[in-house]
Amino acid sequence: MLTASIVCPHCNKSDLATFSELHEFGDRPFLPADDAKSVMEFERSVRRANTSTDILPKPSRHRLGADDPVSVAALLICQACFLPILATVEMSRIELINHQKELHKIGTGRANTRFTMDELRLFPQPNSLPVHSSWPERVQRLMPDIERMLQQSFDPSIAVATCRTVIDLCTKDLGGTGKNIADRIDSLLVKGVITKPIADWAHHIRSLGANATHDADGGEDEARAFATFLRFFLRAAYELGADVKSALTSSEHKA
Repeated sequence: MLTASIVCPHCNKSDLATFSELHEFGDRPFLPADDAKSVMEFERSVRRANTSTDILPKPSRHRLGADDPVSVAALLICQACFLPILATVEMSRIELINHQKELHKIGTGRANTRFTMDELRLFPQPNSLPVHSSWPERVQRLMPDIERMLQQSFDPSIAVATCRTVIDLCTKDLGGTGKNIADRIDSLLVKGVITKPIADWAHHIRSLGANATHDADGGEDEARAFATFLRFFLRAAYELGADVKSALTSSEHKA
């Protein structure tokens, strides 16, 4: 059986998908007539496996070695929502042939091959939160992680704790001073970098995030509310200023 561990772009669940079809696509170099014998041998070997040559990619009229890379299109079925997903993947020609034999149960072997998300390019692509270049680098990595945790029904305490980490990183990046997160939030409020409502929310995340880190406390509603707040916070603290600066720069160039 051919399977893949994916995040489904339809239901956003982390689950297995099974391969339904697997075909090579793209152009290949022309094969001179001198190599026709090897083509015929290939087709005879396929017929001996009691299957049609339509199942396997035909090498006729093309020169391509067993180890040469090929581009492959695949049709997968999510085992959570049972909707189809198109994927592309690179592999060698011999790997493609073996996987197609596995897919169509050619021969006596019953291997099980599992692909990973890193190996596949999915269409449509899984939903993820777009990141902004003005965010701190580590926050750019963490925010999509929080989104995936919520989509894939992770324990909400993990998402809550990660939200606290984002607040911690941002208070440092924005120039907050003090011995801990609470001090840095208060110093940013005094400096006018953040408003009182934002400071109150940040303290709320700080407090519940600590409980989530140490005691695995935190519910799904809290995790989703914190993730929503962080989007507003990052928009106000980083994106607006960067967007205004970019717009002004663009206007100056046009003038």
